Amino acid sequence: MYGLPKVHNENIPMRPILSMLGSAQHELGKWLADILKPVLEIYTGFCIPDSFRFAEFIRDVKGSSNTGYLSSYDISSLFTNVPLGETIGICANSLYRGSLTKPSFPEHIFLKLMGLATKSVEFSFDGNMYRQVDGVAMGSPLAPTLTNIFVGFQEKLLFDRFPKPK
Repeated sequence: MYGLPKVHNENIPMRPILSMLGSAQHELGKWLADILKPVLEIYTGFCIPDSFRFAEFIRDVKGSSNTGYLSSYDISSLFTNVPLGETIGICANSLYRGSLTKPSFPEHIFLKLMGLATKSVEFSFDGNMYRQVDGVAMGSPLAPTLTNIFVGFQEKLLFDRFPKPK
């Protein structure tokens, strides 16, 4: 584990990054991230993925006569606050009970593999061993996928509850 400074924040706190390269969880995470791509596509339509596309969006909206609302949220320590159980459940429901093509293996195997890739991550820091039991480890290949699925799912809930004004 190592830290990256968050230079945009007061007192410049460190963002913990878990280097998973070469670990069994890293390879499993890459494989599972590929399986989760269709789920990711369902939910990323409700989010603007990066600041560059946000800037393009604002330029397009600025000259528009459309009225409406724009909101942006900053989630503190986003990756480490993603609830793994809930997010894995969202993924399983989307893959096994939705309209997507189901994986070639049963749901209980998917759940076990997701647990191994996320909840069984062990790392050392300052001479001590730790296990990450919740939240997504920054440095895992599943981190951006699971985070975007969780946030996109929440955005979809809001979108469904408060449709666009006419």
